[in-house]
Amino acid sequence: MLLWKCLEEETEREITRHPFHAVLMMPTSCTVYRVNMMDLGYQPLDTARTVQNMCETCYKSHRKPAPCRNHILLDKTQMPKTMSPGKNSLDLTETCDQHHGKVIEYYCKDHKSLGCSPCMTMNHRSCKIDYIPDVSSNYIASSQYQSLLKSLETLHENLKAITKSITEKKNRIQENQDRIKADIQKFRQEINATLDKWEDQLYKDVDSLFSREDQRTDSTLTHCHEMKRKVETQQKSLRSFEQDQKCNMVFIHGKKKEDSIKGDTGIEEKLKEEAKVKSYIFQPNQAIKSLLKTETTLGTLFNTEEESKPKQLQDQAADNKTELAVRGQLQPRHHASVSASDISVSVLGKIYSKTISDRNDCRITGLAVIDRHRLAVADNINGAIKIIDVKRRTIISELKMLSEPWDVTLLPDDQLAVTLPYKNMIKVFSFHNGLSKVRQMSVNELCYGLAFFEGSLIVGMKYGEVKMINLSGKVLNTFVCGEADDVSYITVCPKLRYIYASSGRNVTRFNMSGDAVGRFTHQSLKQPHGLAVLEDGSILVCNYGNNSIHRIAESMKSCRIILQETNYDVKSCCMALDSEEMKLYIGSGSECNYIKVYSLK
Repeated sequence: MLLWKCLEEETEREITRHPFHAVLMMPTSCTVYRVNMMDLGYQPLDTARTVQNMCETCYKSHRKPAPCRNHILLDKTQMPKTMSPGKNSLDLTETCDQHHGKVIEYYCKDHKSLGCSPCMTMNHRSCKIDYIPDVSSNYIASSQYQSLLKSLETLHENLKAITKSITEKKNRIQENQDRIKADIQKFRQEINATLDKWEDQLYKDVDSLFSREDQRTDSTLTHCHEMKRKVETQQKSLRSFEQDQKCNMVFIHGKKKEDSIKGDTGIEEKLKEEAKVKSYIFQPNQAIKSLLKTETTLGTLFNTEEESKPKQLQDQAADNKTELAVRGQLQPRHHASVSASDISVSVLGKIYSKTISDRNDCRITGLAVIDRHRLAVADNINGAIKIIDVKRRTIISELKMLSEPWDVTLLPDDQLAVTLPYKNMIKVFSFHNGLSKVRQMSVNELCYGLAFFEGSLIVGMKYGEVKMINLSGKVLNTFVCGEADDVSYITVCPKLRYIYASSGRNVTRFNMSGDAVGRFTHQSLKQPHGLAVLEDGSILVCNYGNNSIHRIAESMKSCRIILQETNYDVKSCCMALDSEEMKLYIGSGSECNYIKVYSLK
């Protein structure tokens, strides 16, 4: 049994009667006094004699029958206009997700949510609630509904446009796929056509070569038959005179033959030499052979990001290829510029640089292009200057010295200048008719990199100095790189009139007055060596420290690796360019018996 005493009236809340567990509604400020009726003399089940003291609100709630306590009471303004259900109430068939079997009939304005009668009773008792059949007829003409219809129409049109666009793009995807396959096939056909052309030309060369060999052999054979008949006639004549005992005739003809026999013997030796069979072999193109080993695909697919420009696929693929655009070490006859944007590199092959007289494997520290057929080479470890015929790939001249040369550059009048660091001198050689010494100049200290420009030698010295020297050995100017390391290599840009020097971990740029107007340092540039300047003013440098070639921007602010040598037998040290033949030569600073040749296209 429970006993209530009301202090003041407020909102309602639910409590549980004890000990009968019945649920009643009472004010939140009602003080509940639990009294054991048994202590007052009542029996537990004698409910008729239960005493309950409660406030007026609790009393009214207590008087409601339990089935009606969850009903919502409506005043006269909220009552339906008619007692019979209208048309609007007939289509209330949407069921509630929270209460199975209950129909959605109400709309909560405060929470903007729909619900059934239990939803509104339990969760929206204090909210502003609309009965859907009462408000639905006005909703159709409302601005909210018209805005919704407009939004749905806009969304529908947008989806139609997207659907159409996707359909068109699917067609474009197929067209793109077909075009790429056609391009691949076309590229393959071009390769096949080029290979067929090369093969046909090679067959023609083979036929021409062996046709000349057949003609030479036939000519030799004919000459040999004539000589044989002549000798047989002379033998027959002498035997006839001998049989007829014409001693005088034997003597005369015998003496004549003795005089001519030496000449005939010489002809015999010549015929014997011409009778030798020349053996030929086919040597595959090393660039193509290397390509077949290193390359794994005909091309690469790139996202152009602009479907309206299919041609950009090929353009971007070309841009993403690793390009090596170089300009050769400056020579008096090679001032032609090489643009960085229109030249790419491919391995052409090797030129062997070791001779029989070399005691060690070669260490190439200097290269200079003489002309389209000849290359000057400084072989440091073997103490030799060599002239190589690059067409025949043979060494045509060699001069041994008493000290190790470092760098070489071309001078006018068929002359070369060579630095000898450990002799503190520069020697000048003529190559007009083989290599021969012309003169020497003492520089009184270690000297390394070398270039020639406007009648003066630009020489890299120890302790980070660069000296400009005339051909008489007089020092005209001295530049300072700002480092104590030796200046390994020098190159000149005649177009911009700059001098570039590699020293330590830096590449420094000077103007002709000797002022340092740029310096590049980067952690990836460990040991800059050989240099070359491109048409746009950017610089190529052999990175001896990690066996690569870097391209430094003209601003001297950034660089990138454009060629990474994977064969560690070749350690990129020096470079030279034949701008007429578009060939780049790379010399190895490690012990290696060949010079790498790249074709520039």
